Amino acid sequence: MCKLKILTTIEELSNALSTEVGSRSLGFVPTMGALHEGHLRLISNSVRDNTFTICSIFINPIQFNNQDDFSNYPKTLKSDLEKLEISKCDYAFVPGVETIYPENFKPKHYELGSLENILEGAYRPNHFQGVCAVVHRFLDLINPSVMYLGRKDYQQCKVIQKMMQLVNLDSKIKLCLVETVRSNDGLALSSRNMRLSPMGKKKAVFLSQCLQTAKETISKNLGSNMDFSAIQTALISTLKNNGFESVDYFEFVNENFVPIKTLSCAKSNLIVLTAATIESIRLIDNIEIKLYERTN
Repeated sequence: MCKLKILTTIEELSNALSTEVGSRSLGFVPTMGALHEGHLRLISNSVRDNTFTICSIFINPIQFNNQDDFSNYPKTLKSDLEKLEISKCDYAFVPGVETIYPENFKPKHYELGSLENILEGAYRPNHFQGVCAVVHRFLDLINPSVMYLGRKDYQQCKVIQKMMQLVNLDSKIKLCLVETVRSNDGLALSSRNMRLSPMGKKKAVFLSQCLQTAKETISKNLGSNMDFSAIQTALISTLKNNGFESVDYFEFVNENFVPIKTLSCAKSNLIVLTAATIESIRLIDNIEIKLYERTN
């Protein structure tokens, strides 16, 4: 097994990429650490598909709206590196803030359109600008063949896809979205889950259960003009009655992130997205409803 190489500076990164990787395929997995099986699935896909794999571990300060959220974000670097080694990842890029954002660094503004202002964007102003800035910076530094992202952060995936188009990286770097990894009870794996109590984790399962209920309800009513508002109201109540303090949204959109209010208006597959808070921990999840796979 190749030993994981830990890189902390741009010089170390550049030397490794030029002398060891060269023109061979390089898979990239950006993370903020606190690695779980969802991250490791991305790593395994990259190891399978590429000659080399690099994972970044960097808690990006400019994408946090809440300073407490930033301060409390889990920091588990030692175990993260052990997991990467076991997963046969070749490189861990673990830069400091001053490396990613040197004194003369000026983040550009990305014209993300409506994606920036709905759902997560509405509740976390400037969050996606911070995400785009750090991912763009990593892509410029690493220049991977493929970048792997998890579909749990589906809106973020779409934002990054848009950013790559805006800066003309979409034709140079392939974006691979990997299905959400869940625990046996259905809870989407997230670094934030570490902050939940055992009881909180049990109650958090209602988030994925409500998404599944929405999918099953819609699947039973195909061909109708079902209004989604009744489902939204019922499932938001279910979450609040089972331990969630608040629900920011429970929304239905199409593949272009246009909000959809009735089933008859759905001309493509649906994505149901939700964000809710339990034990002061904000969790997000989503599910895809493939309305048109029946045509084959």
